[in-house]
Amino acid sequence: MKFLSIITILLVLTIAIAQAIPATKRKAGSKVIPLGVSFEDSYQLINTQSKNATSKFEKKIASFKTEIPKAAKEDQTDEKTVKWLLAWNEKYEKLVDELGVTNKKLDASIAKLHKKLKALKE
Repeated sequence: MKFLSIITILLVLTIAIAQAIPATKRKAGSKVIPLGVSFEDSYQLINTQSKNATSKFEKKIASFKTEIPKAAKEDQTDEKTVKWLLAWNEKYEKLVDELGVTNKKLDASIAKLHKKLKALKE
């Protein structure tokens, strides 16, 4: 009788455990995927705007390099000031270059998000 009671208890526990563990796990719910796609679109839009700004920065930096010396020559600005301005512009150019590198990394990251969301849909 003890043996039968133990077997019955083990059987009940086994059934309870089996019921507690879901048979299939969802990769992503119905709200997660659309929200992820929405964020992906937002990130892509912001990154595109950043790329456009970077392009404008690059044009202005090139313009600054040529226009400052010309203007300084016309109004006889101190050479030391011109050198400082051009040095500042070079530092600014390096920051803009870093922004361009960051934009490329963001593109790669957004592509990974897209790939993951696509895999979750399937």
